[in-house]
Amino acid sequence: MPFGLLKEVEALLAGGLKDPRFRVPGLEEAYAPAQIFLGELPPKTQGQIDFPYVILQAIGGSDQDESSEVTVKILCGIYTANGVEAGVNDILNLTARCRRIVLSSRRTGDGRYTLKLPVTWECGDPDAKYFQPQPHSEGEITTQWETAGLRQTLTEEEEACL
Repeated sequence: MPFGLLKEVEALLAGGLKDPRFRVPGLEEAYAPAQIFLGELPPKTQGQIDFPYVILQAIGGSDQDESSEVTVKILCGIYTANGVEAGVNDILNLTARCRRIVLSSRRTGDGRYTLKLPVTWECGDPDAKYFQPQPHSEGEITTQWETAGLRQTLTEEEEACL
């Protein structure tokens, strides 16, 4: 169930992240849309450039009688060698774009998951586990998604006793 949600959030973000372009490390004046990864960044290979990126992680959840919730973190990362101000601008733009996409949709394409409010976010917190020093900037968005709960399956004998 959570992996299906990650794929749905990826589909939501993919369309809205095609147009904005962010700086690419090592290539002067090169810009690219954010790459979307599920779980974590892929293993490093020679010449691989991960920035700019968005990582989707299902980090937890809860189940009730009538509904289930899944917490999805959206980790955003950009690179800029153009100073702190440019990095702050770019990471705020990328996180704002991601938030706008999920907040304007509020439901996955398959209709199975609904976004619960509030959506929280933070950028540039030096105490956060995702924090990277300049020329990298990273931000984190936390979302809660709700879906129909899993029902207990009863055996024929258990149903007969009801």
